[in-house]
Amino acid sequence: MVAKVSEGKKDWQHCVDSALIGALAYALLAWTTIYVTSDLHAHATMWPADAVILALLLKHPKRDWPYILLAGWCGNLIANVLTREWTPGLFLYGGINMGQTWLAAWLLLQVNKGDSLLDSARTVLGFVTCAGLVAPLVGAIAGTLVTFLSYGEDLGSSFLSWFLSNSLGYIVVTPFLKALFEGSYWHGFQSRGPSEKVEVLGLVGTHTLLTAFVFAQDNIPLLFLLTSSLLVLAFRHGNSSVMAGVIIIAVIGAVATIRGAGPIAIMPYSKGAQEFYFQFYLVLLLATVLPVATIVSSRKTVMHDLAEREEALRLMMSHSPDGILGFDVDGMCKWAEGPLRKYLGIEPGQMIGRSMDTVSPLAQDLVREMHRAARNDIALPGTFEFTPMLRPELVLEGSIGLLRRNGCIAGAVINLRDVTVRKDNEATLELKALKDDLTGLPNRQGLRVELEALAHSPIGSTSLAIVDVDCFKAINDAHGHGVGDVVLREIAQRMKRSMREGDFIARIGGDEFAILLHCDLETARNACQRIVESVRQTPAFSEDTVHILATVSCGVAEFRASDLPDQVFHAADVALYEMKRFGRNGVRAAA
Repeated sequence: MVAKVSEGKKDWQHCVDSALIGALAYALLAWTTIYVTSDLHAHATMWPADAVILALLLKHPKRDWPYILLAGWCGNLIANVLTREWTPGLFLYGGINMGQTWLAAWLLLQVNKGDSLLDSARTVLGFVTCAGLVAPLVGAIAGTLVTFLSYGEDLGSSFLSWFLSNSLGYIVVTPFLKALFEGSYWHGFQSRGPSEKVEVLGLVGTHTLLTAFVFAQDNIPLLFLLTSSLLVLAFRHGNSSVMAGVIIIAVIGAVATIRGAGPIAIMPYSKGAQEFYFQFYLVLLLATVLPVATIVSSRKTVMHDLAEREEALRLMMSHSPDGILGFDVDGMCKWAEGPLRKYLGIEPGQMIGRSMDTVSPLAQDLVREMHRAARNDIALPGTFEFTPMLRPELVLEGSIGLLRRNGCIAGAVINLRDVTVRKDNEATLELKALKDDLTGLPNRQGLRVELEALAHSPIGSTSLAIVDVDCFKAINDAHGHGVGDVVLREIAQRMKRSMREGDFIARIGGDEFAILLHCDLETARNACQRIVESVRQTPAFSEDTVHILATVSCGVAEFRASDLPDQVFHAADVALYEMKRFGRNGVRAAA
């Protein structure tokens, strides 16, 4: 609650301070311009005072506007009372000036949505339309009527004088005062480094001296020189320096012109016409230089943002677990970041200038394919895996992205990621998916993979044996599944030890095994007989008084040229069935 009260009091103090500043600045500027540029009855040919109030209105929220407008009206009344003959119409002058200023501020908020007056071509156009045309036009109509009724001045010249003086005053002075009241000049100057501060002071000082020189003599019209100095300010420091430079010209030039000196005073026109011409000259300066300054300021902002993003990107890449490399259209490395020494055995700086083949020949080939596909509007996946020459223990994944400029391919970016652990995990999972957890032998899927490999590269005669543990259900029922598992593991190990080198055994069911033997049917039958003998020689389980002697039955069939794996499986299974039907504990070959 206390914080809210303090904040409200602070806002109120800001409003009061701005109102006092507005009243004093308005009274001083209005008194000066009326006294110097008018006959005390007609309108002043220069009128920067309303710009003070407009700048304050644009700085403050709408709730403060009534106080600032009241302060401006008081300043207007004071200036008019001190300079003109008293008439009730003096009360109306302030009301008209404040009304047109309020209208300009309100229109600017609607049109520019609170953006800066000179940020872009859109905001500049909005500012000129609202403050330079609409608001002064409305004020000129009302002010001309009051002047006619109060002093009998000519309607045409009075209207033109009011409109031009207010319009030019708003356009020339408001942007500068708004930036001044908001503290933009002070904060901008403080944020610069020592060398930049010296440069700013030097350029502004040089511009001031040049302006004084141009307006101190009336022999040679050198007004064009000031455009050059303003352009230098625009290129070096943007909008704010241009506005300050124009105000310097306005002050020095106005003093000289009013005194009848300088290049404006040599024009063969009346003093009022010279003063209007001078203000038009200021507007033309702004119209000429401000677009350049706006572009420069926008460019500096963009470059600053780009520099920040580039630095942030560099930090991200330098601390990223990925390596990133950029290549031009010829495949030469232009930049490199990340742990490339860990991945490729080469420092990032050493990669610059090297070809894409240094990463991997696969990368160069894939980029060429992507180039050809891109010409036909086909998008190819740009991912490849490789083992670096200098880091054979690693597996890296590369992702390629093509860079485009003006619709043409201008290069490529390669992102490298260490996938060694992932590939090891995938290999482990793949092996696990092909193995039986209980016996450690390949499972049915492992057998299928072996059969597919055999189909693609046959190596002579091959036979298939199907082995089944005799009466295994009875073992489980009598002794439990734990003992049954031990029996299965022991039988699996005995069969594996009895097999010939190069043969393949897999557990394909509960108590069923399959063996691929690279030999003819008779040799396979003899090999299976040895397996049967190795299983029945000694108990498969012995513990205390429990001794389990297990036997196996085997059916074997040979692969023929036209046989499919399912056909051979069926033949071996039929042979196994025959063996179990006629005694078990033996081998039966398929007919």
